[in-house]
Amino acid sequence: MSLFNFEKSNTPHKGERLGEILKNLNDMPPTSNAEQASQKVTEVFNNVESKYGVTGDRNRMEAYPLDECNKANIGDREVYYRNYDKHTIFYGENGAIEVRELDQENPLNGKILREDPSFPQEKMNLTFEKPGSDGKKVWE
Repeated sequence: MSLFNFEKSNTPHKGERLGEILKNLNDMPPTSNAEQASQKVTEVFNNVESKYGVTGDRNRMEAYPLDECNKANIGDREVYYRNYDKHTIFYGENGAIEVRELDQENPLNGKILREDPSFPQEKMNLTFEKPGSDGKKVWE
């Protein structure tokens, strides 16, 4: 009898779970403001992670509520954002959602918005975008 159980976990890898999260976000109706968008993103993240019983800081992916996000005036709009290890989530005032991947070869990229809030999206790869209820994306 072994002291260790090395059976393969049935929990999908983070990338697979993120794919499910983005699909669920894409399938939901558009939201009309940043607060609603943030609530939906948080709800979808929690639902998918709970579905697979993912626990622990290292394994669980989370989205934070709007009151824990940063706010910046970028160009002519007010945008909420949250920097994570590998990506940034943006919320437009109109409920639009955008996820951009940080450049892993450039460690300063995660601090773009704190240092230069001009148009940070040009320095990040687009992973996901969903227009708000007005049909416009975050940067439109």
